[in-house]
Amino acid sequence: MIEGKASTLKKLTIKPIITSISPKFFPSLTKLQYLVLNNDDGELEESEYWKEWRFYLSMAVFKDLQYLETSYLPCSIEYLLIKHL
Repeated sequence: MIEGKASTLKKLTIKPIITSISPKFFPSLTKLQYLVLNNDDGELEESEYWKEWRFYLSMAVFKDLQYLETSYLPCSIEYLLIKHL
């Protein structure tokens, strides 16, 4: 459902476990203004899930993002989010 509407979404909140969904829609979030990613599970950065997240976030650009909130994300994931602002 998210993937089909990704190009028009302005606000997205994913919690408590963000790795429970595929991040393949992130490059399509071209109009995103508000993003909350809280990974309360605290999954290790070495997991396969984070490799997939790094791959898709490296292609994403959040030029309209005005609000970003993260919790319990690996540093490399937070870096990619900030880098593409």
